Amino acid sequence: MGDKVGRRRWRQAEVRDLEGEMKKGIWCYFVCLLRGISLKNRPMTKRILTISLLFALGSTFCLRADTLTDESFHKLMKEVGGTTKRFKNSIQAQDGAALSKDAARVAEIYKQMGPFWTARKADDAVKWSEQSSAAASLLSAAAKKGDWAEVKTTSQGVMKNCKSCHEAHKEKLPDGSSKIK
Repeated sequence: MGDKVGRRRWRQAEVRDLEGEMKKGIWCYFVCLLRGISLKNRPMTKRILTISLLFALGSTFCLRADTLTDESFHKLMKEVGGTTKRFKNSIQAQDGAALSKDAARVAEIYKQMGPFWTARKADDAVKWSEQSSAAASLLSAAAKKGDWAEVKTTSQGVMKNCKSCHEAHKEKLPDGSSKIK
């Protein structure tokens, strides 16, 4: 009899410790399942764990790096084009906040393109994407600091690979549109 009470107290203490560790996410749920700890009388804990589990599963399916389709790639390239056109106006107006925001977005887009080109086995495009992303990150940092000499230098680095990549991987169609080779 005393042994059962001791085990129950030990488990209750273990559950309290695990509840204190809820910030660590869904792993608590799996630990509870593996150890056979009952969450029967803890409805809030169950809700938190269920939401965490659903979020983890949903993000696994939604955030795959290779899900960039040709259509979404074209959409991102159009966004890069529009954003880089704003660079010139922001540089002339010395608007560091706008330039930093735009450059950070361009860096993010180029990072997304790396896995797209890797899947297509286009090593040159992967290299150009990485270089352009790094240059855009440097541009963002320089714009935040207000270092306009550095901004002029790094802004050229962001767009230096555009022509090379377009010549190698973009095909113009007779109707005026384009497709990826």
